[in-house]
Amino acid sequence: MALKQATSTIPIVSISGDPVGLGLAASLAHPQGNLTGFAILSVGVETKQLQILKDLNPNLTRVAVLTNPTNAVNAPIVSSIQKAGLTAGIVIQVLQVEDANGLAKAFEAATTDRSDAVLVLRDDLFDLKRRQIATLAVQAKLVTMTGWSEYAHAGCLVAYGVNFSDLLRRAASYVDKILHGTAPGDLPIVQPEKFELVVNLRTARSLGLTIPAPVLVEANELIE
Repeated sequence: MALKQATSTIPIVSISGDPVGLGLAASLAHPQGNLTGFAILSVGVETKQLQILKDLNPNLTRVAVLTNPTNAVNAPIVSSIQKAGLTAGIVIQVLQVEDANGLAKAFEAATTDRSDAVLVLRDDLFDLKRRQIATLAVQAKLVTMTGWSEYAHAGCLVAYGVNFSDLLRRAASYVDKILHGTAPGDLPIVQPEKFELVVNLRTARSLGLTIPAPVLVEANELIE
């Protein structure tokens, strides 16, 4: 959003949440301005994440969502999770954290309210503190679901979401087209095509959790 405010002429290839909803482009099919790229619209992702958590724990009834309220992308995602939770019969507890000092308190709140798992939304703050998040979750004996594989590699239990490496390769092709003369406003903003499921088996052992066979079979990567 800061880049778009800074220039209306320099081409921008973005990987973002909903650029149309954020006012960064006129439409997905016809951006019209200087920004194009990839929209990580989360339709269906939250439902799948909750289903995986349910597969891990059939008795799952309550999930805490860790979000940064200053991140404009996350508010509609929280709403989507709440709707998916309502359909699945899962109570959603929203944990709002604006700085690193609030992480420990958030996990304390999740434990106090007897949440069965924590779903972590993507945010720069959480990215930087993903190892701390993983440690807090293990200490609290809470399952963690995230949308990005690097969180699982940092010690969170499960990640299901967009294959970011694939998106970056596709973004490079957009840069190439722009450098060869295509206007960014003429390149449609497209959605991810590849998703991945990553499970950290070391963390599962730390939690005393046995990963069900269907989840293991579906996983793209198992971290031993």
